[in-house]
Amino acid sequence: MAASGPGAGLTRRHFVATLGATALLPLLPAAGPAATAPAMRPLRFFPLADVRLGEGLFARSSDLNLRYLAALDVDRLLAPCRIEAGLPSPAPKYPNWESMGLDGHTAGHYLSALAQQAAQGHAEMRQRLDYMVAAMAQCQRTNGDGYVGGVPGGRVLWERIASGDFQAESFSLEGAWVPFYNLHKTFAGLRDAWLLTICHGGRPDCRHAGRRLAGGTQVEEKSRPTCDTTAPGADRRVPWLQVSIGESGSTPWEWWAVQGSNL
Repeated sequence: MAASGPGAGLTRRHFVATLGATALLPLLPAAGPAATAPAMRPLRFFPLADVRLGEGLFARSSDLNLRYLAALDVDRLLAPCRIEAGLPSPAPKYPNWESMGLDGHTAGHYLSALAQQAAQGHAEMRQRLDYMVAAMAQCQRTNGDGYVGGVPGGRVLWERIASGDFQAESFSLEGAWVPFYNLHKTFAGLRDAWLLTICHGGRPDCRHAGRRLAGGTQVEEKSRPTCDTTAPGADRRVPWLQVSIGESGSTPWEWWAVQGSNL
């Protein structure tokens, strides 16, 4: 159907074709000198202290979370790590999962939560964070090889896993409840304690403790042999991969990002 009036030679088909061609113009190379793309800058996290919550659901949830963190006993959370290091514990372990095989994993989660609050300037949570990191560093010094963790009987367990002589099931290794998953929570907590508070005078021992954990016994000397499919007994070690391991495989890479160099 042809249009009437001025430009009567323009048909509806020609009009639609013209619109389509116009839409493609931004995709065509620019005439003249090539446009210079802006320099790419690395992405950077902004400090949590720059975030403000207004009145509403999120602010109420944040306040509730803070009250819960304040209600927990730091020494009870640290008890599994101290016990495994042979150190006296001023408080007993928490019950349930913290005394049924997942001993110590809550301390890792708690470190991450404290780091988030400390990064927002909360003084009490920062004191708790500093206390926990110092206690874990003491466990590492006592163990003598960088290891810190609350996995029950962990030292013997890692030796068995490294040897290849162990039983693997869906959620256990040699009868231990997801030990790699458990240990990763400790590492993630130390990682967050360093990364989230670095703009607020992040403690050097957060970095040192995390680095020793990443490059220490359970990762370099214990975990890595289980991944070597060419080593003697490797056919027995591979089954550990079917057990939940959290994000343990990312540990060396994450710490490389923190260090800026190899372990």
